[in-house]
Amino acid sequence: GDIGSGYYQYPTTAEDLEFLEINGATCCRVNAMRKGRPPKLNYFFPISSKHILAIFFDFHAYGECDYFDPTLNLESLCQDVMNEFMQNFSIELSAESIGQKDQAANG
Repeated sequence: GDIGSGYYQYPTTAEDLEFLEINGATCCRVNAMRKGRPPKLNYFFPISSKHILAIFFDFHAYGECDYFDPTLNLESLCQDVMNEFMQNFSIELSAESIGQKDQAANG
């Protein structure tokens, strides 16, 4: 990165991270972008002590379209699609994973 120039915008401290609960699963959401470019929204779900499920939303406007053009409404439409996806997203552990999680919790 280039901390200091302001061209890239992303979390630089723990306080900048956003922790959410989505359909019963806790995650860390990280927003990152280059100045003047569409955002990248990243969700990280810990599913075990050694595994993370990462979901990346990378918004784009193709051709001559301007992502931030208010007449195109791309920014709002992309957010709506992402929000709908995340509202319907859920994580279900397999029976084996649940057993491993219980075993780890009980020593």
